[in-house]
Amino acid sequence: DLPDIGGEALIIDVSAHVPDAITPIDPARYWDTRYEDTFDGDFRGTGRLGDDEVYKIRVAGRGDVPADATGVVANLTVIFPDGPGFATIYPCTPTVPNASTLNYGAGDVIANNTVVPLDENGDVCVSTLRGADYALDINGFTPADSPVVGINPTRYLETRASESTFDGQGLGGGRTGDDAVIEVQIADRGGVPADATAAIVNATIIFPDGPGFATLYPCGDVPTSSNINYAAGTVTPNGAITQLSPTGTLCIYTLRSADVILDVSGYVPDDVDTIETRSPDRFLDTRQGETTVDGESAGEGRNPAGESIEVQITGRAGVPDDATAAIVNLGIIFPDGPGFATLYPCGTVPGTSNLNHTSAGVVLANNAVTRLSPTGSLCIFTLTGADLILDVTGHLE
Repeated sequence: DLPDIGGEALIIDVSAHVPDAITPIDPARYWDTRYEDTFDGDFRGTGRLGDDEVYKIRVAGRGDVPADATGVVANLTVIFPDGPGFATIYPCTPTVPNASTLNYGAGDVIANNTVVPLDENGDVCVSTLRGADYALDINGFTPADSPVVGINPTRYLETRASESTFDGQGLGGGRTGDDAVIEVQIADRGGVPADATAAIVNATIIFPDGPGFATLYPCGDVPTSSNINYAAGTVTPNGAITQLSPTGTLCIYTLRSADVILDVSGYVPDDVDTIETRSPDRFLDTRQGETTVDGESAGEGRNPAGESIEVQITGRAGVPDDATAAIVNLGIIFPDGPGFATLYPCGTVPGTSNLNHTSAGVVLANNAVTRLSPTGSLCIFTLTGADLILDVTGHLE
């Protein structure tokens, strides 16, 4: 039987009028604690982090990220942690924020993508609860004049009464039910103004009662989409750029009962014509019997081990021919064994990863901002054979 992973993903349509909201770059590795390569040889082999350790990484002024960048699109991967815990990537404030980017168990290899502000020196910091190796890939940045505003990661929702939110709101409401929706006020709280139209968030599903999916959306009718795919008893995060409702709220649908946390790390102000929201669409589903928005890239079969599949993005479902990058949610379904998947603008496969899995038979998802090829396509490489889905959640022109 096919896993129930929802039909589509939320769309954030990012148009690249001046100033750019986000500038995509070819994926590159900026930090690896192991003796693996980084694109410039810096911040490689820095050593495994210990319990409750923080490490600072210089990002601005390296490679394609300019010295005056204010934030980056970062994909953080934890590698074989010593025990269960979490990691947070943040702009090197004196205090580690009460937020999480990654939640992991012992021995996991898990990645999550987010847009994170840089500090005044162009650095980001990574805090880990338990000892682990880490890798950091960068595939975009927010330029100095970007309308996207980054804030220090902040917890806006925590269903567990024993924990906390920054202002005491959205706290301790208890586990969601099966097939349930929870509404969270985002605008006019903390650093998010009342007229914000979208938010950069990281949602985490904690110990669900069974396998299923979660969807983030601007309230109203629940879309046939998924942002997070989970198994029973796991802790699974994923990021998103999500449109807010007219009253500044965001809704989270869960198929199975679970605890939920939501962290906010940025927002889109009102009257920004570089960012436009729209309905979601599925652009790739390799499984037999499944469908896509226009019937293309559907049912073509599992991607073989060590090969790439090319997916046309521009010219489909309202994505204009001159789009230069796509905001997407990639899902890998029942891979043949441990490995990883990489999104890239075709051509040479980069030494980066977007999804990592330690075993066969899992269902995992992660979001990304991915530069497109000159013909408007993107490619997905998988180390092992697997089925793949790709939901387009926005574009840049």
